[in-house]
Amino acid sequence: MTLQTTRHTKGAILMAVARRGLYLIPALFILPPLWGLNGLVWCQPVSDVCAFLTAYVLSKLFFKHLPQQDRQ
Repeated sequence: MTLQTTRHTKGAILMAVARRGLYLIPALFILPPLWGLNGLVWCQPVSDVCAFLTAYVLSKLFFKHLPQQDRQ
């Protein structure tokens, strides 16, 4: 939401597609052949963790570039 409201469109679009499209779909193709049914069960948590890490990196970059006067 922070990226959307501050008009950082590239980061907002990345976060919008990260969980379902960018991470879940490849996990569905990789994990079940490796681990069977357990791989299918773990696809969603793995994609959630990857999306969280992406959001963490994007938020750190966002707050790094804020002017000092806006942080107070």
